[in-house]
Amino acid sequence: MKPYWVIATLLVASSAIDASPVSPNSVKVMLISANFTALVDSLVANRLDDVLNATGPITIFCPTNEAFKAMMDNKPEMVKGFNGNTTHFKRFLHYHVVPRKIMPADIHNDMTVTPFLKDKQLRFNVYGTDKKIMTVNGVMFGVPTVVTPTVVMYKLNNFLLCAIGGGIFDLLKIHKQENKQQHFTILVEAIQLVNLTHTLEKEGPFTLFAPNDDAFRRLPDGVLNKLMASPAELKTILLGHIVSGTYFLSGLTNESDLPTLDGRSNRIAVGNTLTVDGAKINVEADMLAANGVVHVIDRVLMS
Repeated sequence: MKPYWVIATLLVASSAIDASPVSPNSVKVMLISANFTALVDSLVANRLDDVLNATGPITIFCPTNEAFKAMMDNKPEMVKGFNGNTTHFKRFLHYHVVPRKIMPADIHNDMTVTPFLKDKQLRFNVYGTDKKIMTVNGVMFGVPTVVTPTVVMYKLNNFLLCAIGGGIFDLLKIHKQENKQQHFTILVEAIQLVNLTHTLEKEGPFTLFAPNDDAFRRLPDGVLNKLMASPAELKTILLGHIVSGTYFLSGLTNESDLPTLDGRSNRIAVGNTLTVDGAKINVEADMLAANGVVHVIDRVLMS
């Protein structure tokens, strides 16, 4: 058998991987019937029988075959991380499976559940005035593709990514020396200066609109130094970047007002670009933390 944990070999016919007889009511057969064949290939190759042969209540968030192909084509860094690392890829697959039956009516905003990957959590959100936009870790999903007395399957057009590190503050520290767009050295220093570290690490859930270092440097001459010398004023400004609740990109709707911890609100605008109070939001991806989400913005929100 080929090493199918190598991502580049995942998109093969599932019948070529495993021809052993299975029950017509098995999870494997349901996945194949729903055309989640790349996911089946991955589960079989990694011998995740606890999923394929599950008999108890189970919910599976199923990336489509197109999602597998897109990962190979567009996310080489993820593919590189999986190649040769079966443990890593098994954990990744287990993150998409929950050992309970979850129907749409069971889901409420900011609900968290523990998947098969027991040291992580999935976060559900419900958005829109009609409450019809549902996400799991920021990835939108709709009505179940498969429902039986013990099995629920939802189609995903993307993979679920785990929260990096611990809370929001830990996420900022991890990313502060990453690519230029996600340098948060000044923001991390400012948060520590005004004693918001515990709030952003242990409390929440929150959405943080995070100015990167370039955003702070765009402030008029002398303003940054003045703020760093005035912790009370700096804290008020930082609180204006923090929203109660988790708003992934899918939940940022046009002209919505999001209440901030300073008692005001942030206005979202959707046009050629997505903005919050006029600051451009990086829409490449949600940055997921254990207690919320971070969006990178290109200027400091001063009012």
